[in-house]
Amino acid sequence: CNSDGAMRDALSILDRCMTFNSEKIEYDDVNELLGIVSFDSIIEVCDYIINKDIKSSMTLINDVLNQGKDLQLFIEEIITYFRNLLILKTTNLTQNLIRITEDNIDSLKRHIDKLSVDEIVSLIGKLSDTLLECKRAMNPRILFEARIISLMEISQIDISTFEKRIEQLENTIKNGIAIKDVPKQANRQEVSIKRETTSREEIKAAKLDRPSTNVAAVAGDEEAENRIRDNWNDFLKLVRSENVALLAIVRESKLSYVRDRTVCFEFDSKFTFHYTAANQEKNKTKIKDILTRFLNAEYNVNFVLKSDKDEAETVKSMDDIYEEIKNAFGDDKVVLK
Repeated sequence: CNSDGAMRDALSILDRCMTFNSEKIEYDDVNELLGIVSFDSIIEVCDYIINKDIKSSMTLINDVLNQGKDLQLFIEEIITYFRNLLILKTTNLTQNLIRITEDNIDSLKRHIDKLSVDEIVSLIGKLSDTLLECKRAMNPRILFEARIISLMEISQIDISTFEKRIEQLENTIKNGIAIKDVPKQANRQEVSIKRETTSREEIKAAKLDRPSTNVAAVAGDEEAENRIRDNWNDFLKLVRSENVALLAIVRESKLSYVRDRTVCFEFDSKFTFHYTAANQEKNKTKIKDILTRFLNAEYNVNFVLKSDKDEAETVKSMDDIYEEIKNAFGDDKVVLK
């Protein structure tokens, strides 16, 4: 087995065994020479692992390692045992797949119903990780013992408890049923429940913090302007709840005027980038949608730089002058050409 099918290695091992005892080569002599743990010991330690007998497994491991056996070979043999158990359980075949005697196969069959396929695969994976870690560890024996204890401690967790919890969580998601009477297995479960509760509270608080848009529709431009000015922070909160990136743009502006169902926001000349971003079609459309819901009435939106706004005010002031002239001299004496 230690030659891995190579005839040269097998002959080399045989030569060493003959040097050890030229008259008669015994099974125990070969194990002693190669530092191999007897198959009986492998079966015994695997039986302890399967039955979660920590005390007996630690005693056996201590006896084996105190005999000077190779730790890595010991782990490899344990992995091989569970590999053979997996093959036997999934295929029910032994020929050419499992290289052990018929007597040893009977030992495997005793364990075949004690573990599921998933459990065997998990044990093989964790033991393989342990083997790699032991090769790099400063004190591989302590690490190995800790990993074996961990395997049996984890196995003792009641799987049915987790299955019940998963089922209740599924019901909660589907029907909104409160989780009750769930047994607590460990502190980590308590922390998990607290985190879930905190998350729900945070979500609820965030929803409450979002300004309501269920308000009466504004009656006209003046009322729309007043609502925006008086509730500017609520408007910004609504923008933030919809799109944080838009908030970074809109909050650098200020309301300029509301006229002809168009809301105009003004950017200072130093915020040219924000002005350009606000006038991008997708951003402008989104802000218009938010503003319409905030006012509960459909309004267009426009963004200007401060210089653009001055020009608009100039046009407005000319209209005011025209009205003042008509009021002073009479409508019949003033003609705008």
